[in-house]
Amino acid sequence: MTQENRWGLLPTLVGRSGIVHEFTEIVSVGNDMRVIDQLEYEADENDILRLYLKMLDVGIREAELKVPGITEQASKLATMYNIKVTIVGRASTALTRSRDQTIY
Repeated sequence: MTQENRWGLLPTLVGRSGIVHEFTEIVSVGNDMRVIDQLEYEADENDILRLYLKMLDVGIREAELKVPGITEQASKLATMYNIKVTIVGRASTALTRSRDQTIY
């Protein structure tokens, strides 16, 4: 399912709660799915918790968060919650997947 927003169409998943969650990308990995979210600012603990709650609601086990920076505490939480963090440039370049980036 896709939904119009300020970047155009972003993929969405409906959680068990009935809430529609937006993600930057949803990637199929065999029989499983992996979600990718992107922020335009340095991630903190609240951002990690927000993504983790979305993961729980939609039943996703793995996620990636693309950010220009992340706090030390947020990085620790991301590791605990199986969220891969990728440091990227600001939104104008970060929303475009680089050729050498591997999505698994």
